[in-house]
Amino acid sequence: MNTYSALSMLLVGLWFWQVARRANWPGFFNHVYLGSLVLLFGGTALLHATLTEMGQWTDGLGLYAVILFVLCYFIALRLGWQKKTFALVYLFALAASGIFAWNFMQFRVALFGILVTISFLTILALRGAGVGFRKRDLACAGGFFLCGLVFQILDRKLILCSRYSFWQGHALWHVLSAVATYFLGTLMLHARYEPKGA
Repeated sequence: MNTYSALSMLLVGLWFWQVARRANWPGFFNHVYLGSLVLLFGGTALLHATLTEMGQWTDGLGLYAVILFVLCYFIALRLGWQKKTFALVYLFALAASGIFAWNFMQFRVALFGILVTISFLTILALRGAGVGFRKRDLACAGGFFLCGLVFQILDRKLILCSRYSFWQGHALWHVLSAVATYFLGTLMLHARYEPKGA
């Protein structure tokens, strides 16, 4: 179930890609965000299907790809980066995170938590700097992520974890996190930078 539930990330990614395409979100960002969710799906599925160190690393890389995209997008919106600058910063941050995780595998989950915290705090700080967005999107993204985290913790405590059960806390973490990525997408989709005094 933990392997199969990773499909939710791919399905949500394709769903948002269609929504964003109809809303005329720039194709560059739409394709790259979908790519990050495809990487997350592949890494998560690989981890739970193989239970290898490489699976752990690719799972972490997918997590970093999604949250770093969101962080870089909001910074790019505020600073007016061109697509090339965005791509260079994003790929550098992703590569640095991947290298760190490979060399310090025991800290790969902690790194993701730090990146999530930095991203949400940065988004909130940028709101005061002229970047507007729908607060409900941020609230829904954070809410679904936190609910998923509860099930993740219950799974780690072996409360919702049984090899013979269809219902797995970790699988619910995957599904709820996938829904959170949809709201992160709509958060970016409706974000606008309006300089003060303009």
